[in-house]
Amino acid sequence: MPPAPARLAFQLSAADVAAGVRERTNAAAATSALHEIRSTPLLAKRTIGAGDAAAAAAAARISMRFGVGDASASASASAASSRQASPVNPALAGGPLTFATMVGTRPRCAVPDCDDPRHAHHLAAPTATPTATPVTTLYGNDCAKIVNGTCADQYSVRPRSKKSFCPRMIEVMHGVLIANELDLQCPAQKGSISALLGPTGHVERAAAWTHIAGGGLFLAYAVGRMYLADAESPAGIAASVAAWGVVVTMVSSSFYHATAPDMKISLIGRFLDYSSIYFGIVTTAFADIAIATNSFKNVPLIAAVDIPVAGAVVFAFFLWRRTRIPARVTWNEDKSRVFRDACPLGRGLFKMQHFDLHHSQLRYATSILLTAGYFAFAPAAFATFSIPNIAVILGLQAAGFLVLSFGMYVDRVLMWPDVSLAAAADTEILPACTQCASCGCVMTAHALWHIVAILSIALTCFAREYALLALPD
Repeated sequence: MPPAPARLAFQLSAADVAAGVRERTNAAAATSALHEIRSTPLLAKRTIGAGDAAAAAAAARISMRFGVGDASASASASAASSRQASPVNPALAGGPLTFATMVGTRPRCAVPDCDDPRHAHHLAAPTATPTATPVTTLYGNDCAKIVNGTCADQYSVRPRSKKSFCPRMIEVMHGVLIANELDLQCPAQKGSISALLGPTGHVERAAAWTHIAGGGLFLAYAVGRMYLADAESPAGIAASVAAWGVVVTMVSSSFYHATAPDMKISLIGRFLDYSSIYFGIVTTAFADIAIATNSFKNVPLIAAVDIPVAGAVVFAFFLWRRTRIPARVTWNEDKSRVFRDACPLGRGLFKMQHFDLHHSQLRYATSILLTAGYFAFAPAAFATFSIPNIAVILGLQAAGFLVLSFGMYVDRVLMWPDVSLAAAADTEILPACTQCASCGCVMTAHALWHIVAILSIALTCFAREYALLALPD
């Protein structure tokens, strides 16, 4: 006879089996109980008859289920009147009360296409104001309480203005660039004036004027190189386009900062600002690549257009994003970490802007990658130029990139001199170069970043012109 097949034996103790069964039973019971608790209303509508009034009253004392119903007898009518006398949470009007709705404290956003992680538009309840004397609610009301309600909002420009389009744009630009006359009829603009800004200053003034000065500087450079430098070869034409791209970047940035206090105008200004930044990065990188390859000699088409295509993709994405997210969602107070222990309104450092929200890291990363794209063509530069020339060219390009990166680090990480400006109790101990109350300017971290960016661009322009002169015939 053939041998019997081997048997599989499982050695499981009764204790292990019982423990496993209990664990599964408890888990199932807990899941079912949680589901029942979350889904069963605490406030349910039911009809109570005259004969059930006593039973309902007794049940209400021992049950967590309460009824709001129609009384059909005198006993139930008295019970209903007693229930109406007790305060009722108005939040219950939107649906049944469950444990889930009681525990949940984070405000739910009812704004269409809301992308604000903090739902800032729900954090402060609107205050009722008399219809005869309407009061414009400004951004600094909450912060004003921190400084005893005596500081004036110097960020808003004519907040009660009825102007629109071009007249409003001129009004805002005049307030930021020249003189921000406070509206004393507006409660939020009454109070003490910032010692940093003076009576007519604005926190965006330094940032706007630094790029206006930079735009004038590079405009002279762009016009001069068209008559004094190579502007006929493909590399020379690309260098001229890059020079005008820098001018466009400076003008767009100054326009954005000059119109930043207005939510609607700055919506366009901020998009133009970052679009021009990508345009400037792409044109300068394209020009540097054209020079490094001696007007694209023996260079495949894809290698020449990959950076412009990448810049176009990023531009299209942020344009699509801008059309999808409402302005009221991205418009928010700049709550920097350096202002946790100080009131930016009282110091004159308070400002609003359109934020990129969770796309901020994407914008920073793409800007740095596009800027560093030139260094991928370093081998081509070694093949085009001599060793002494390549040392100067790459050295200047690397210095410009490092200076630009350092400026971003100061602006976004160190946030200097904002830290000192916010923390100093006495403005007299601050460096004189950080403030000019007579002209209404204060050197913020972003304004300092503008100066550093101008220096970085100047280094790359010098490297570009040096490389054009060093190109072999």
